[in-house]
Amino acid sequence: MSGARRGFSLVEVLVAMAMGSLVLGVVLSDVSSHVVRLARVEPTYRALMAADAVLERAMAKHSVSSESGEENGLPYAIEAQSVAADTRVMELKATVTAANGRPVRLSVYRLRSTMSNAGSD
Repeated sequence: MSGARRGFSLVEVLVAMAMGSLVLGVVLSDVSSHVVRLARVEPTYRALMAADAVLERAMAKHSVSSESGEENGLPYAIEAQSVAADTRVMELKATVTAANGRPVRLSVYRLRSTMSNAGSD
């Protein structure tokens, strides 16, 4: 049994630990970059949801004008304007400032309301 080896040598253990630490370092770096990216996306997502709610509320109104206010603690502004190509189409733009200070813009197009003429038919 003098020629048989049992276990690993110190060099083999050190090489294995060095390789393991390199792999672990790459994995942790990738995970941390995803966490940072996710932290940046969450406030933008909240602002997008607020802009959607503001536009839905504005679309429910028969006459939409420019307005501003606050939705879920985030300041917003709605801008209503006619489309130059066809004045029957109106563009509504909602701008919500996210918690991180970045503005989020969402727009929608709709035909102008003819509700006042609907009752006379």
